[in-house]
Amino acid sequence: MNLRTIAFAVALLAAALAAGCSGGPPGPSAPVAVGTGTAHLQVTDAPAAVEAVNLVVLQVAIHHAGAADTLSGWEILRTDSLTLELLSLRGGTTADLALGTVPAGSYDQVRLKLSTRSSVQVDGATFPLTVPSGSESGLKIIGDFDVPSGGTARIVLDFDAERSIHRTGSDKYIMQPVVRMIDVAGAGSIAGRLAPADIPVTLHAVLAGDTLRSVTATAGHAAFSLPLLPAGSYTLLVRPAANFRDTSLANLVVAAGGTTDIGTLALTPR
Repeated sequence: MNLRTIAFAVALLAAALAAGCSGGPPGPSAPVAVGTGTAHLQVTDAPAAVEAVNLVVLQVAIHHAGAADTLSGWEILRTDSLTLELLSLRGGTTADLALGTVPAGSYDQVRLKLSTRSSVQVDGATFPLTVPSGSESGLKIIGDFDVPSGGTARIVLDFDAERSIHRTGSDKYIMQPVVRMIDVAGAGSIAGRLAPADIPVTLHAVLAGDTLRSVTATAGHAAFSLPLLPAGSYTLLVRPAANFRDTSLANLVVAAGGTTDIGTLALTPR
């Protein structure tokens, strides 16, 4: 996987609403009601290969795992248009995508219906972004998750931009999404500090050869955090600016709901 990625973050929060078809932007939560939950969808990260990625979302829904087929069993969370500029979201920062009521239970898909007005910006120019079936059957992300009655379920859809956005011809761009689903309750983070703190450093969290999260610690900001990592044993790749050596730390175990703190990492001059 290329080191540059983007991610869709889908947070499914249990709260009380009456039916499973509430569209509109996120708002205040009502008191929790047994048998229902609230789906709160967010977005995080963006690709570095283009200057902007504007996804125009027309509808957001999730699918009951027990439905007879994929044409039925959808709970619609949002029906009003929303434009997401993904490049403005980096390093685990999130923006709200949708909020709506769902019955408690098991779900197996998230669906985003996208407008044909989605676009990318390259070298100051804006070009249409084609998402196959995005405006028809919708962009479907497969993965199992549960919304507990009176509880909270949070899911992150980690979207690999470098594999997903392709230039297919002169001024033509297509999105063929590559997405990883992460249960936030089972995710953790890697954190620490860098010395010296006056140079920019890019850090990559690698699991089984896949780069799952990247952040850049800018000059003057020694503390860093790589959030939303599935539990597992990671290698941390550290790429400082010129005049300092690259380094790596292996076997960093990330536990569900925990933070693996590496303390202060002293960078080595060349």
